[in-house]
Amino acid sequence: MALFDFLTKKKTAPASTAASVTQTTSVDSNQATIADLLAPQYYEIDFNHVQVNKRYYRILMITDFPRVVRSTWLSPLVNFETSLAISTFYYIVDSDEVIDKLKRKIAELEATLSTQYEKGVVLDPKSKVAYQDAQELIDNVASGKEKFFNMGMYIRLNADDIKTLSNISKNVVSTLKSIGLTAVPLTLKMDLGFDTTLPYSMDKIYRVRNMDTTSIAMTFPFITSDLTMDRGILYGVNMHNNSMVIFDRFSMPNLNEVVFATSGAGKSYFVKLEALRYLLTGVQVMIIDPENEYEKLAKAVDGEYITFTQDEGAKINPFEFLKSSKDGVRNVLRDKVLSLHSFIKLLLGDLSNMEISILDRAFMLTYNEKGINNDPETWKNKPPLLEDLYKILKGMAEPEARALSGRLEKFVFGSAAGV
Repeated sequence: MALFDFLTKKKTAPASTAASVTQTTSVDSNQATIADLLAPQYYEIDFNHVQVNKRYYRILMITDFPRVVRSTWLSPLVNFETSLAISTFYYIVDSDEVIDKLKRKIAELEATLSTQYEKGVVLDPKSKVAYQDAQELIDNVASGKEKFFNMGMYIRLNADDIKTLSNISKNVVSTLKSIGLTAVPLTLKMDLGFDTTLPYSMDKIYRVRNMDTTSIAMTFPFITSDLTMDRGILYGVNMHNNSMVIFDRFSMPNLNEVVFATSGAGKSYFVKLEALRYLLTGVQVMIIDPENEYEKLAKAVDGEYITFTQDEGAKINPFEFLKSSKDGVRNVLRDKVLSLHSFIKLLLGDLSNMEISILDRAFMLTYNEKGINNDPETWKNKPPLLEDLYKILKGMAEPEARALSGRLEKFVFGSAAGV
């Protein structure tokens, strides 16, 4: 009793101090900890599922693997139609320990095969294949070509209700069977399985299968058909695995893009969204808008919207120089004359060799009338117009020149003037 009284005896403190301590304790007891904030409102463990709030989870464990795997063997699982979490754990095994175990295994298989051979029975194909695999593996491990690992794989499924969860579980198990994997639910261990699939790398199940380096490399789930780049813009969401599609078309050798879709599917909306997102990255966007679809968008981002009309507004002068007048490598005037030949063919159609020769001379005369010649300093002068070419052709002596001026008259003074 004396010892008990000593342990429970309290010291007498001043009233003010006691009141202060009591008040502080009361305030601290009402404060929520970080664990309280992160904890779910509801958590229930059943024998074949775990419920967290209103979401149901089921964990599958891989118990058997195929003998041979290829680089994309997990693709059906990674690109599964519903969202799931795949957790894999890798444990490296000491090479000397592996070699000792392989030696014992090879000796057992040799004894089994020798016994079957002496009895005159057909050799067991599985034992024969296992013997060959063990021989190849021990050679690779001993030479350092391969290392040995233990691997555990677990899959966490989730759904809004039990029925949907069961259907997803059946589909996943069926998909796994198609690629040579056997999966079983962690019955009565769902809580441990749920903790194992959380992202803090703690394997509470430790159901492992031994694999060499090559096989382990094939289990890395980086074989999805995602289109995700370090730079670029968000185009949308991958409908197969809900991953983001981030792409930079300007980083490709060919940056052209063509958009195909049915009527009303959202082609214009897609292009507008793409233009806005590239605009945010500093890309200069220029749009040819024959149907006046982008005027509101241009005004919304304080852009410039240029209207080309026959009577008023901006006009494009095909005779104007667009390149720098200080281009010391190429003759800009010569390049412009070549492009004007294509422009006139677009207006008038096919031309004879004589007409092409006359036009070539007329182009130079038209530029010379404005003081523009092969001197780069003159390329800054005000360029001529189509009307100036018309007048030059009309004043030339050749009948073909006057015929060309007549064909151009529609585009200078007629119904197509100003186009």
